[in-house]
Amino acid sequence: MDAFRLIYKILKFLEASLHVEEFPLEQFKCENFKVSEQYFKEILKMLCDDGYVKGITFVQVLGQTTPGLKYIKPEITIKGLEYLEENSMMKKAADIAKGIIEIIK
Repeated sequence: MDAFRLIYKILKFLEASLHVEEFPLEQFKCENFKVSEQYFKEILKMLCDDGYVKGITFVQVLGQTTPGLKYIKPEITIKGLEYLEENSMMKKAADIAKGIIEIIK
Protein backbone atom coordinates (compact mmCIF):
# COMPACT_ATOMS: atom_id res chain seq x y z
CA MET A 1 0.00 0.00 0.00
CA ASP A 2 1.15 3.48 -0.83
CA ALA A 3 2.50 5.26 2.29
CA PHE A 4 0.34 8.35 1.79
CA ARG A 5 -2.77 6.22 1.40
CA LEU A 6 -1.96 4.42 4.68
CA ILE A 7 -1.26 7.74 6.42
CA TYR A 8 -4.63 9.07 5.26
CA LYS A 9 -6.45 5.92 6.45
CA ILE A 10 -4.76 6.02 9.87
CA LEU A 11 -5.56 9.70 10.34
CA LYS A 12 -9.18 9.19 9.22
CA PHE A 13 -9.50 6.31 11.72
CA LEU A 14 -8.13 8.50 14.51
CA GLU A 15 -10.42 11.36 13.50
CA ALA A 16 -13.44 9.05 13.64
CA SER A 17 -12.34 7.76 17.05
CA LEU A 18 -12.64 11.28 18.46
CA HIS A 19 -16.41 10.75 18.44
CA VAL A 20 -16.38 7.59 20.57
CA GLU A 21 -16.06 7.34 24.32
CA GLU A 22 -13.40 4.62 24.35
CA PHE A 23 -10.67 4.21 21.73
CA PRO A 24 -11.35 1.07 19.59
CA LEU A 25 -7.91 -0.44 20.17
CA GLU A 26 -9.02 -3.87 18.89
CA GLN A 27 -9.64 -2.29 15.46
CA PHE A 28 -6.40 -0.27 15.38
CA LYS A 29 -4.20 -3.11 14.11
CA CYS A 30 -2.06 -3.60 11.04
CA GLU A 31 -4.31 -6.42 9.82
CA ASN A 32 -7.29 -4.06 9.57
CA PHE A 33 -5.21 -1.71 7.40
CA LYS A 34 -3.96 -4.68 5.33
CA VAL A 35 -0.25 -3.95 5.87
CA SER A 36 2.61 -5.67 7.66
CA GLU A 37 3.21 -4.98 11.33
CA GLN A 38 6.63 -3.44 10.66
CA TYR A 39 5.28 -1.08 7.96
CA PHE A 40 2.37 -0.06 10.22
CA LYS A 41 4.78 0.72 13.09
CA GLU A 42 7.13 2.68 10.84
CA ILE A 43 4.29 4.86 9.52
CA LEU A 44 2.93 5.38 13.06
CA LYS A 45 6.40 6.40 14.24
CA MET A 46 6.69 8.97 11.43
CA LEU A 47 3.21 10.33 12.23
CA CYS A 48 4.13 10.68 15.91
CA ASP A 49 7.58 12.15 15.24
CA ASP A 50 6.08 14.77 12.89
CA GLY A 51 3.30 15.71 15.32
CA TYR A 52 0.26 14.34 13.44
CA VAL A 53 -0.56 11.77 16.14
CA LYS A 54 -0.03 11.63 19.89
CA GLY A 55 -0.57 9.05 22.61
CA ILE A 56 1.61 6.28 21.18
CA THR A 57 4.96 5.35 22.70
CA PHE A 58 7.59 3.23 21.00
CA VAL A 59 9.51 0.87 23.26
CA GLN A 60 12.65 -0.89 22.12
CA VAL A 61 12.41 -4.57 23.03
CA LEU A 62 15.63 -6.51 23.59
CA GLY A 63 16.26 -8.92 20.72
CA GLN A 64 13.73 -7.32 18.35
CA THR A 65 14.54 -4.99 15.49
CA THR A 66 11.06 -3.46 15.44
CA PRO A 67 10.06 -1.41 18.49
CA GLY A 68 6.99 -2.38 20.46
CA LEU A 69 3.99 -0.08 20.63
CA LYS A 70 2.45 1.19 23.82
CA TYR A 71 -0.88 2.91 23.37
CA ILE A 72 -1.61 5.54 26.00
CA LYS A 73 -4.50 7.32 24.32
CA PRO A 74 -3.95 7.52 20.56
CA GLU A 75 -5.31 10.77 19.15
CA ILE A 76 -5.05 12.82 16.01
CA THR A 77 -3.58 16.28 16.60
CA ILE A 78 -4.60 19.63 15.11
CA LYS A 79 -1.75 19.17 12.64
CA GLY A 80 -3.20 15.78 11.65
CA LEU A 81 -6.66 17.28 11.18
CA GLU A 82 -5.16 20.03 9.01
CA TYR A 83 -3.45 17.36 6.88
CA LEU A 84 -6.79 15.62 6.34
CA GLU A 85 -8.48 18.88 5.41
CA GLU A 86 -5.76 19.90 2.96
CA ASN A 87 -5.69 16.42 1.44
CA SER A 88 -9.47 16.48 1.03
CA MET A 89 -9.38 19.89 -0.66
CA MET A 90 -6.59 18.73 -3.00
CA LYS A 91 -8.67 15.68 -3.99
CA LYS A 92 -11.68 17.88 -4.73
CA ALA A 93 -9.51 20.21 -6.83
CA ALA A 94 -8.07 17.24 -8.73
CA ASP A 95 -11.57 15.87 -9.38
CA ILE A 96 -12.70 19.26 -10.69
CA ALA A 97 -9.62 19.47 -12.94
CA LYS A 98 -10.35 15.97 -14.31
CA GLY A 99 -13.93 17.02 -15.04
CA ILE A 100 -12.78 20.13 -16.89
CA ILE A 101 -10.30 18.12 -18.96
CA GLU A 102 -13.02 15.63 -19.91
CA ILE A 103 -15.36 18.45 -20.95
CA ILE A 104 -12.64 20.08 -23.08
CA LYS A 105 -11.84 16.81 -24.90
